[in-house]
Amino acid sequence: MKPFFLIVIALSLSSTSCALWKKTAEQAQPLTETIWRLTELSGSAVSVATEHTTAGDAYIVFSGEEGRFSGFAGCNRFSGSYELSEANKITLPQIIVTRMFCADMEVENQLLPLLSFVTQYRISGDSLVLLNAKNEVLVRFENKNHTPQK
Repeated sequence: MKPFFLIVIALSLSSTSCALWKKTAEQAQPLTETIWRLTELSGSAVSVATEHTTAGDAYIVFSGEEGRFSGFAGCNRFSGSYELSEANKITLPQIIVTRMFCADMEVENQLLPLLSFVTQYRISGDSLVLLNAKNEVLVRFENKNHTPQK
């Protein structure tokens, strides 16, 4: 009777922990293969795109297999490599940018230099935050496919 009781408890705990892990995994988006739309720079919200500006369309995508990233900064496209180490540690050591001129480059001129100071990231739900070595939020992105719940 005692071994049977222990088996029942073990199976119960196993299924509960699997359900909790699945729920946590479903809540957070993966870093890679997600289109992350820019929503905040150095604590200031980035407005959505209008007919006069495309800054609200800025985004970044990390490719998992290749260790590369690419994106759009509001006028120019950018890409490069990234390196992951330890838990949530990331660096973007090489950033390549096209050099077109646009009338409104304010967001782009803020975003691109900040990327070189990124040392870590956090994902919470549909939000990606890039931080510096002092644990300060530099940039915030949201899953581009995110639909706010009512």
